[in-house]
Amino acid sequence: MLDRTLIRLLSTRKEMELLYSSVPMEALNNNTRVILRIMRAYFHDNPTAEVIQAAEFGTYFALRQPKLKPEQLAVYVDLFKEIGQSVDDVIMSGIRQRLVEARTSTMLLDLVERYESGEADLTAGLRSVYEWNMENMNIVTNDSEVDEDIWDYMNSIQHEEGFRFRLQCLNRVTRPLQGGDFIIIAGRVGVGKTSWLASELTYMAKQVDALYPDEERTILMLNNEGTGERIRLRTYCAALGTNMEGLGKYTSREKLLNDYIEAQGGRRVIRIVDIHDYTSDQIEDLIIRYKPAICVVDMLDNVKYVGGVNNNGERGDQIIEALYARARIWGVKYDTVMMAMSQLSAEAENVMFPTQTMLANSKTGKPGTADLIITISASPEAHMKRSRFIGCPKNKLIRTDGIECPRAEVLFDNTTSVYIDPA
Repeated sequence: MLDRTLIRLLSTRKEMELLYSSVPMEALNNNTRVILRIMRAYFHDNPTAEVIQAAEFGTYFALRQPKLKPEQLAVYVDLFKEIGQSVDDVIMSGIRQRLVEARTSTMLLDLVERYESGEADLTAGLRSVYEWNMENMNIVTNDSEVDEDIWDYMNSIQHEEGFRFRLQCLNRVTRPLQGGDFIIIAGRVGVGKTSWLASELTYMAKQVDALYPDEERTILMLNNEGTGERIRLRTYCAALGTNMEGLGKYTSREKLLNDYIEAQGGRRVIRIVDIHDYTSDQIEDLIIRYKPAICVVDMLDNVKYVGGVNNNGERGDQIIEALYARARIWGVKYDTVMMAMSQLSAEAENVMFPTQTMLANSKTGKPGTADLIITISASPEAHMKRSRFIGCPKNKLIRTDGIECPRAEVLFDNTTSVYIDPA
């Protein structure tokens, strides 16, 4: 009974990827073990297949086992009838629960072993195992049912609640940013992506307390590119509207710091944390600790992802897609606007308004996770060295007038790290 039920259950890619490693092979007869192993190989060799069809699998099986005699193959063919058949809900639930529990146990043992050897963070690992268990047991730990009453949400849209950009060309094509939104900001190397962050986040800092009164929320900038001090310098310039010469005119450390804090709305809102060599679990810990209204990861592609990947993906683009999907979940889970800085690939060089397929490391998976993609481009012409071109090749935050992409030329003052709409 168990043999035939498992063949039915693992006929889908989802169940195969989730449960195969927890199947008690020693409890099955040899024929079932062979079929399950080749079913797994079938999904590997057919990456677009979500369900195994018995007829196609029979041919595939025969090619993988060419030395079987007809009478031996006939025994397997009888078991092939189970492939693709439905499983009684009660039986499936019981077996699935036992297999998930078995895999959870294995994950915990592996975590403890890695912790004792200094290779794992126990707190982050336990949270990851717990979330995996809850998700795959189909247990909802918090009431996540969407409220029937949409009045408050409707009003938040009509009254345009959320963060507004400094650049009006972006405000004209997107609604204000709200917790759960996931934005990718992309540009070629040296175009001024970090300065764009300094320009926009110092403008948004004064909006935090109005949107989250009495919550002491932050704007969290997670940096794994250069040194955090260089980013801090740019935020000072952008917040105070001055350049290095202007900062140098301050004669008091206290006066400079107080003016910077006042420019953020009267308290220290912007926090910069260096995260070189951090894992995705460690970043989630930072989000919990700092309670950001906006969280930026610069660059998200450089973060070490420690979660599971769909389809058992091992390619770089599959891991990147899983990392970006996780970042999107952080936004929803912790009610924060998530922003990820990304490079554009070489094909975007000297392109004013790149497409979303020009994101580096992932042409489809990465852009598929975003609500909004903002591209920043520069011209190679010497007389346009202050010009930057702002595009939105993907915009799910579009306003009701239906204009998706601003296709705007703006000015970049690299001395103050501020982007300016032309008059």
